[in-house]
Amino acid sequence: MQLRKFGLALSALAVMAVTGTARAQFGIDNGATEYAMSENVFVETPECAIRVQDWIEPRGSGTAFLRDKSYGQEALSKAAMGWYYAGPDSLWRDHDSRRKLGECMERGDCGLKKYKRLARQIWKDNPDQWSRKEVDRFYDYFGKEPPAALINLATDGIGRCFGDHPAQKSMAEAGFVQADLSAEECQFIEDNENRFFAGRFTAFFNFYNAEKLCGPGTWVPLPVAENLAELMGKDAEKERLEQEAAERWANRSVEVRTRGLNGCQIAYGLIMGGLNNSAVERVPDDGISWALNYEQARIQDETCPLMPVELSDWVQRQPLETFEPAQDPFEFYRTNMPAKTAYDSWPNYVRTVMKHYESPTNPHEPVPESACYAFANWLGKKKYNNTSESRPDWRFLFDVASVGTDRNRSICVQVPVSMILEFQRDERIAEQQRIIAEEQWRREEAQRQAAEAKFQELLRWKPSYRPPATEPRCYRRDDVSEICFFN
Repeated sequence: MQLRKFGLALSALAVMAVTGTARAQFGIDNGATEYAMSENVFVETPECAIRVQDWIEPRGSGTAFLRDKSYGQEALSKAAMGWYYAGPDSLWRDHDSRRKLGECMERGDCGLKKYKRLARQIWKDNPDQWSRKEVDRFYDYFGKEPPAALINLATDGIGRCFGDHPAQKSMAEAGFVQADLSAEECQFIEDNENRFFAGRFTAFFNFYNAEKLCGPGTWVPLPVAENLAELMGKDAEKERLEQEAAERWANRSVEVRTRGLNGCQIAYGLIMGGLNNSAVERVPDDGISWALNYEQARIQDETCPLMPVELSDWVQRQPLETFEPAQDPFEFYRTNMPAKTAYDSWPNYVRTVMKHYESPTNPHEPVPESACYAFANWLGKKKYNNTSESRPDWRFLFDVASVGTDRNRSICVQVPVSMILEFQRDERIAEQQRIIAEEQWRREEAQRQAAEAKFQELLRWKPSYRPPATEPRCYRRDDVSEICFFN
């Protein structure tokens, strides 16, 4: 190839010259159904979700490759197709595909043999900085057609996208079945891919186009065919129930609309609704000031502020047939916590909210600073063990604990006494268990050390037996003499 003959300095020009010719000759337009990038021509087929328009050209090069980043099986399919149709020039510029094939060569899988030297090379971010020898190695390898084993694996989860190559799996082996789809069903598939547990079929959904892949005999992943009717049925049933609920809500009586609300809550709801509803009388000027005072009173758990006569008369005149309660200012305040880094705001925020839940039968106290860290850790564990907790002050502190704020300045400033007593009880139990565990460890350690000492003593022991002196041990030295030992 010319690129290898002239070396690295002309590499980018060679890539642009070769692929630029293909681009000028074939091009990509909206009506095209095939695209020539090398001797292998990509042709649109019902068995492949990829269309001609999915092949794009990176900046600074005429080399085509498939759009979108990809991972896992999706990345393997994309890399194999880029190699098969666009050759090494595509991989030269497609960093993600190059790295995926490098992983395969590093491990010796994906249908590729181990080739660690090239694997390490193609992991480099900028191939324009490769040496001439590295460029030659790259083009020698990727200048050949991808191995059949790689093409076989790349078929899985996306379909037969390699023309009539014999190494491809059948559509059934690749995980697909044919289905007769309506336009509504096709659009549902495109809009709800995550509900079909995409996994193996991520590449298919990445390129699926409801306008182009639809109608009788459409190839779809097996999970789509198996779950489409059920999921669409659930959505239709949910929509029906929501519509019925909306109708019931709209037809509520005045009694239902105002049930459980006091006069101040009704007045606040009328004012908030009147600010955005031209169907009621204009809200008096005093209405906005009173509503602001009411919000502060609710947040501070104070009594409802006095209402001006003019505003009271306005409230009495408003019809309640379309009345909608406004959100409780306190609930809004409780839900909208300060920013995590607004450390100075958190203690006052916690005290303000907890004040609503304190009562003579549910007193609150601060946790001493010395015990606050342990209490915060205990509270975090308690939250996960009490997911159904119904006490509002406990639930609130669980929520604060999950934010990860400065615990000494927020969680511990006001705590239900019942929670403190439970914390102290659990701490005593934990301490007793720790003492028992330490005592058990000490006993086991003493037994281990005793066993070790006994073993070492055995290693130092030597037999004390010596044969009696009256029993000589002899051997012949020659035919006429004998040597004996008595010790």
